[in-house]
Amino acid sequence: MSELGECIEKGLLKKMPESRQAAERSIVKARAWLIEANGALKAGIYSTCLLAAYEAMFHAARAILIKDGYRERSHYCIARYIDEIYVKKGLLKASIIHIIDSYRELRHDTAYGIENIAEKVDAAEAIVNAGIVIEAIEKLVK
Repeated sequence: MSELGECIEKGLLKKMPESRQAAERSIVKARAWLIEANGALKAGIYSTCLLAAYEAMFHAARAILIKDGYRERSHYCIARYIDEIYVKKGLLKASIIHIIDSYRELRHDTAYGIENIAEKVDAAEAIVNAGIVIEAIEKLVK
């Protein structure tokens, strides 16, 4: 069974009504988180910037699920869905999933770890990557 199949079987992705409007609202929320990330970067709050940049990516990625009629109970499974349904069909570059997965792990380390100290360069890069993810996914939602 594929990783996506396991996510569905375990109830980590559940069917719901499709909603383009809700998907578009999720993109708006992603953009709002990107603004928050920029504010944190300017304020020199780099860990918060990383967390906000990941939230921007998360809400963008979530928009695809909402559009397709799924809700998530796992950040990991969102990426598996997008990989299986969009990347493998050539509708989205694999680099987008790599970015999302990398920042999902970094977000976990930043939020829960005791060793990770974010630096300005990491925070600035996270903002750039969040913008890339949002732009790529927004095209699929509209």
